[in-house]
Amino acid sequence: MDDLFKTKTKVAFKALGGRAKVVYWHFGVAKALESLGYHFVGGPRASGEARPYGPFLLNPVIGSSAGALFACLVAASDRPIDEIAKIRAPAEAVFQRTPVDLRSYFRRVRNHTEYRTGRTFRLADLRLIDFAAITARYTVQGLERFIRQEVTQGMNRFEDLRTELYILATELDNPRTVVFGEKSSDQINDYVYRSGASVSEAAACSMSLPPIYAPFPVSQDGKKTYYIDGELRDPYTTNVAEESGADLIFVSSVYQAYQFSDTFGSLFNIGLLGIYPQSRDQSMDAKKQIAIYNRRKVERALATVETFAQRLLLKEQREALIQLLEIHLDFRRRNTIIYIAPYQDLELYRVDPFDLSEQTKRLVMLKGYDRTFQVLEEQGFLKRFGKTVFAPAPPPE
Repeated sequence: MDDLFKTKTKVAFKALGGRAKVVYWHFGVAKALESLGYHFVGGPRASGEARPYGPFLLNPVIGSSAGALFACLVAASDRPIDEIAKIRAPAEAVFQRTPVDLRSYFRRVRNHTEYRTGRTFRLADLRLIDFAAITARYTVQGLERFIRQEVTQGMNRFEDLRTELYILATELDNPRTVVFGEKSSDQINDYVYRSGASVSEAAACSMSLPPIYAPFPVSQDGKKTYYIDGELRDPYTTNVAEESGADLIFVSSVYQAYQFSDTFGSLFNIGLLGIYPQSRDQSMDAKKQIAIYNRRKVERALATVETFAQRLLLKEQREALIQLLEIHLDFRRRNTIIYIAPYQDLELYRVDPFDLSEQTKRLVMLKGYDRTFQVLEEQGFLKRFGKTVFAPAPPPE
């Protein structure tokens, strides 16, 4: 692995969600990578300027859910991570209440009644359940405005940024992920590339976590489309990064499922406040394990084919066969994917996911920072010929 840091030509950073605290986690991971020589290439892009790529440049950046906010922050600024981390979304933007609109509420009651009965609304059809047609308590309108006015500041088009930025959202009324960015394409598997939305709109779409935040609408070509959280479908896929040409991909995630400990016992004893988050984290953990397992399975299959092909085919034939298999399996063997996530960290697990205090920021950043070095060390990426290549820099302040 001694050439890992030098031979890669395009290095991607994918920031997943996990509610507000995850932004601090990503900053800790980014700070650790920065101490290893990696840097984001954010800031404004001059007209006609080619985007910079290289072995130690973190570009492209992919964000989903709360990770979309982090992606916007690093894409819009060319300052060091410590400086970018000082930018904070005000609580009134994060927790902006959805306006009360009785007319809209009764319209939803009527619509739900018609949806349930399958016929035109009649008062006699009303049931108690129809009056539960409420909307989410919060809206991401405040976060969209914060990103547009305080973060991108005149760089609110994807084309305006030096960073090759992608933001993932889930289309509410269609079973697919939408990849917002500069390009558009027809649907590929269960996702589609879409241009035209602003950076702040795309981030707002991605952060619309139900049932906490209301879906966010984007109007294009006279049609309004609603979006929700960007990682409801396949959060650990690296297809977007790999299709952009990235051959080294860091996937930063704060998700971890609770593992029984004698200290806290079963989450059953906490009630829904423990059971609901655990059900979400179990699902996310399963998706990550499936992504890792599928990649290893394909790697083993290709290695087996190559071993047998060595006995039967010439070198050029073997290479052509493997290339064809990689195309059909949508797999790139030379690419390296590094998942950086906490492991059995009860202290981090218990952190209030919406706590925006400085104390929580320092704790979560330090956790992300330390865990990055631990993961790289465990996987052998920090050693060369038995010696440490990089030593951790001082932790983030």
